[in-house]
Order: sequence, then structure tokens, then C-alpha cells
Amino acid sequence: MSERKVINKYYPPDYDPSKIIKKKKKVKTGSASLQTVRLMTPFSMKCLNCGEYISKSKKFNARKENTSESYLGMKIVRFHIKCPRCASEILFRTDPKSADYVLEFGAQKNYDSGNTNKIMKEETQEETLERLEKEEEEAKRKELEKDKKQTSLEELEAKLNDIRHQQEISEQIDEIRERNAKISERATNAELQKEIKERMRKAATERLVQENEEDEKLAEAAFKKQQPESNATQDGSDGSAEVDNTYTNKEASSGSESDSDSDSYSQPLFSKKTSVPQKVVMKRKNNSLGISVKKLKK
Repeated sequence: MSERKVINKYYPPDYDPSKIIKKKKKVKTGSASLQTVRLMTPFSMKCLNCGEYISKSKKFNARKENTSESYLGMKIVRFHIKCPRCASEILFRTDPKSADYVLEFGAQKNYDSGNTNKIMKEETQEETLERLEKEEEEAKRKELEKDKKQTSLEELEAKLNDIRHQQEISEQIDEIRERNAKISERATNAELQKEIKERMRKAATERLVQENEEDEKLAEAAFKKQQPESNATQDGSDGSAEVDNTYTNKEASSGSESDSDSDSYSQPLFSKKTSVPQKVVMKRKNNSLGISVKKLKK
């Protein structure tokens, strides 16, 4: 690879550039002077010389020729290709009027679309405008005829669309009715809930009143029991005081006999046992109303 990329070339010592004969390039004339273009055949064709079939979109190195003809300012171009079997020349050109290609020489199309292989007539601008206006009017007339002549399938589709539209409307009406029914049910349920709450409040207040009355009765009963016990304790304490007083008088009279004994022991020999009152324990209990009530326990 490096040998082919040499920049400095060898010139022998006896080299004389004046002895070199310069060859003139041949000027191409006719079809040889045309520009070469790579293209594909726009249609399938058959060679008239050898009968070779050339398929569509087969690639060729064609020569491009710009003609003097034009259509509405668009130039018409001619292409020269050779048959791959017999090398005979085939010519075809563009046709902007029919948006297609036209075969001119050396082959024929395998099928005819109806717009091709027609010699284009020279038209003036006024003729082309008239022709275009007629084509537009024909197209509009055909569209109006299609609109008027509706097929049975289109009518069936229209009927089906109407039925679907009616079904959608009926479904929407049913949904609205269901919503209204739910709203009415919610209103009735709210009224029932209010009534139930009022009944619960009344029952709770009645229970509280009953509990308060029971607590008051228990408190009154406890206070009634406490009063007689306190009276009994007071009587027992008075009797013991009288006995002690009598015993002390006797001891004072016999004080001279036993001075030493009286000094050592001054309590009476026999005395009644005083009854100690029992303590009453009060327990507090809170009502549901928050009132604290004391209950008695012995």
C-alpha cells in the first residue's frame, strides 16, 4: 500500500518532456455527448428487436436529453437506454399532462393504463384553462351524484347510528333517575338518623335522672343509720363517768388506811368497757352527670 502512495516520482537523466506526444480528447457528438443518469424503468416493457422482457424498476445507466417541448412551464425530458440482450436503443420521455411516461422507440409496454402512448397535442393557454375548468365541473358533478345516490349500506349505517344515539340518551336518563333516587334515600336516611339521635338523648337523660334518684335514696338511708349509732355511744360514755365518780369517793374515804396503795394504783378495780363507736367510711362515686355522691360503709 505504501508503494502506491509515493509522492516523489523518478525521472531518468535522459528525460525530455518535449518528446512526449499529447493526445487530443475526442469530442462526443450526438447521443454520446448527453449526460448519463442512473435510473429505474418506470414500467415493464418488451424489446421489439429481440423480444426481451424488461421488468419494472430495473436499473440502467441512461442518457438524459432535455427537449425543447414543455407543458405549463414544465420541461419534457427524453431518456435513452439499451436493451440488456441485444443492445438496441430504447427511447421514452416524460408526460406531465398524464403524470406518466411515454414510450417512443424500440419497445412496447406490457400493459396500457389508458393515458400513455398518446401523442400530445400542442395547446394554447386558453385551451388548457378551458380543459381544466371542464375537469373541475365534471368532478363536482360526480360528487353531487354520489351524495344523492346513497347506497343501502350507507342507509343502514345511518339507521344504526340513530339507534345507538337513542340508546345513549336512554342510558343517560336512567343514570339521572338513579342519582335522584339515591339523593332522596340519603335525605330520608338523614331524617331517620336525627330521630334516632333524639331518642338516644332522651333515654340517656332518663337514665341519669334515675341514677341520681337512687343515689339520693342511698345517701338518705346511710345518714339515717348513722344517727342512732351516735346516740348509743353518747349514753355509754355517761354511765361510765358516774361509776368512776362513785369509785373515787369511796377511795377518798378510805384514803387514810391505804396511803401507800393509793399512791401506787389509783384506777378502779372494776369498770364497764366503753363501747367505741365504729368509724363510718364514706366512699365517693361519680355519676354520669359529674356529681360526686358519698356512700356509707361500716
